[in-house]
Amino acid sequence: MEHHEAVIKLQETANEIRVKVEMYLLALAFTIAGLAVQSARFAADPGQWGLEIAAWVSLIASGIVGILRMERVPDVFNLAAEEHHFDGWLAEVARSPPEGAPMFPGGKPVPRAQVEAMMTEDKNNLTRRNEKLKALIARLGRVRTPLLVLGIVLLAVSRGYAGFGAAFP
Repeated sequence: MEHHEAVIKLQETANEIRVKVEMYLLALAFTIAGLAVQSARFAADPGQWGLEIAAWVSLIASGIVGILRMERVPDVFNLAAEEHHFDGWLAEVARSPPEGAPMFPGGKPVPRAQVEAMMTEDKNNLTRRNEKLKALIARLGRVRTPLLVLGIVLLAVSRGYAGFGAAFP
């Protein structure tokens, strides 16, 4: 039992760190975007303007994608909880007589196999929805970080370009 508790503790620690990193990256994107907009100094060269605005768009897009991603995480846990409810219900159905039991008071009995089939299909649908949602969250994560890095790089290039242009007219 101690091994199982140790594994759970390690998983909880990993999840806590992951949540902190997600929140940090989300805040970082909007903080850099806000500071970039406030401190912008446009040169006469439209190329520098384009780089600066592309950096803003990339940083803000990274933040929005991060919000969309974080917004969907609770749904994964809700769907998983529903799946576990189905496990309990299926166990109850397995203990019922083969001829079944009334689904409603005064109703006619529904055979156990039919109820199991319906509940299993519903549980499988939940599982598929949850897997699709997990895949979406993963895709959003694969988009968020490159957008953040791209925004930082574009901002650095834009500011360097403006400084270089001012130093060497």
